Amino acid sequence: MQYIVYGLILAILFFLIINYLRKIHWDAVHSNLLDLVDEFGGEVYRRGLLARPVFHGKYKNCEVTINFSQERIKASRNNYINISINKEIKESVTIVSLDWIKSQNESTDDLVNIAMDDSQEYGIRIKNINNIKKNELKSQIEKIIPFNYIFLGQTGLIFEKESKNLGIDTKFDSLKPDIETIYSLSNLFK
Repeated sequence: MQYIVYGLILAILFFLIINYLRKIHWDAVHSNLLDLVDEFGGEVYRRGLLARPVFHGKYKNCEVTINFSQERIKASRNNYINISINKEIKESVTIVSLDWIKSQNESTDDLVNIAMDDSQEYGIRIKNINNIKKNELKSQIEKIIPFNYIFLGQTGLIFEKESKNLGIDTKFDSLKPDIETIYSLSNLFK
């Protein structure tokens, strides 16, 4: 009986410590997003003590949302930063990391390869590849690599990149260039 009580106490302590560390982690991310509020305006929402924060603001009169997702692969968790901007693009365009899309067991047959200088490969899916300036496209992509994908379409654009450390990757100096670059990238497809 005594061992059951000790085991229960240890389980409760473990649960409390894990949740406290999770809270500290999301508090750091929340604090970093508040720096974006200072620059772009908007708000950071957090529905609970252990919930992930969400940023809503504006950049050049376009709504910007930053949120976070996780994926469990085998024994590890991958964290992702998702940025969406409500900016209409006439044509649907997808730019995707070939490594990432292959890990999703998706076909790369309809993608035009864009070789980058650092040996990473990206593919683009667009109706008419001849209408874009490939050098400008490549220089914009180089500013934000590595990333999983960018989708640009009539409802706006979505950008996702993996993060090994959300506390560092959500700092103002990391997120602001991403927002500026994907906004500029969307101007190539008007």
